[in-house]
Amino acid sequence: MLTGPQQIFAEAYALEANASAAYAKAYPKAKANSCRSQAPLLLAKPAIKAEIARIRAAAQERAGGAVLTLEEALTFLSDVVRTPVGKVDETSPLAQEVVYDEGPNGSSKKVKMVGKSDAMKQLADYLGWSKAKQIEMSGTGPVTITIGA
Repeated sequence: MLTGPQQIFAEAYALEANASAAYAKAYPKAKANSCRSQAPLLLAKPAIKAEIARIRAAAQERAGGAVLTLEEALTFLSDVVRTPVGKVDETSPLAQEVVYDEGPNGSSKKVKMVGKSDAMKQLADYLGWSKAKQIEMSGTGPVTITIGA
């Protein structure tokens, strides 16, 4: 049995898949550092994992398979980023629009693909890559900072 805040966390995480944001909803007085450090601890609890899975399964069942799973959405966005533009034709699931044109030189076909930049931004936002990271430090003496090891 989950506590009230744990249930709120599970519901928020099942919806957004952002642990820090879910923690902030469950514990509104928590500071950002606490959200980042405590959220993974909640996600590791078997009862919370089970509740998240139950919520997602219930949502999928209610939708009758009409809702993309998280894995399907991430796979689609990854495919958009990785697929060369020239490989997308009118039968591709990545084709957003197909326009046929009859002109004086014959017919032509234009296939519009989902934007790679937009897909990459959505992936980065979802995976937390685009969020600034704050590091707290204290002490004395020289400091060496290495970014992108």
